[in-house]
Amino acid sequence: MDKLRQMPDLIVFDVDGTLLNTIGDLQVSMNEILARHGFPVLSREEVRRLIGNGAREFMRLALPESARSVERVESMLAEYAAFYAGHNAQTTAVFEGALSLVEACKGEGARVAVLSNKPHPSTAAVIARYFPAQTFDAVMGQKPEFSPKPAPDALNALMREFGVLPERTLMVGDGDADCRVSENAGCHYAGALWGYRTEAELLAAGARPGQLFAAPGLLADKIRSLGKRD
Repeated sequence: MDKLRQMPDLIVFDVDGTLLNTIGDLQVSMNEILARHGFPVLSREEVRRLIGNGAREFMRLALPESARSVERVESMLAEYAAFYAGHNAQTTAVFEGALSLVEACKGEGARVAVLSNKPHPSTAAVIARYFPAQTFDAVMGQKPEFSPKPAPDALNALMREFGVLPERTLMVGDGDADCRVSENAGCHYAGALWGYRTEAELLAAGARPGQLFAAPGLLADKIRSLGKRD
């Protein structure tokens, strides 16, 4: 985003660690399934490191390396998805300032969308639960027809849907997958340091210091400053 000189026409937000603090419910849900099958449960720090690349990869990495057969991962993933669907609102909350950030983007004339590696039904459910109706112009979770971030497939589809070029698109997210998908799609990136990755982790993923923001309000200020230039 340090090279962004114009107000973006499309701003795309990640969910976990960017809009919503979901880590508690993710931890409880995964540990429930692991415990059912006699596997070690995960600490909060382990969950932080493992999430961000979709539920299937979270499930695979949560298992001991010797237990990661395709059949076991798929079977336990189905259990995890069912349990999480009924337990995704125990401790989850909107990050302070996240809604104001989205409103600032809309106030400057940008279209706003959601793109998550969470399965699409889960993504749609948590967005509907925690944000007012019509907050976002599009909501997209992981769908079978698209490879998950950092593959650019789904982000490219959103840009096509709105008729927006990559150079006028901003991806906002806390994860290395968000940083890399912006690079792969040729769009701009803003890193959410209020989420689940450290500054060092995002820099290692290819982010530049000027692309990183410690709080939603700081990114909102940047958006407003770009709006004034146009």
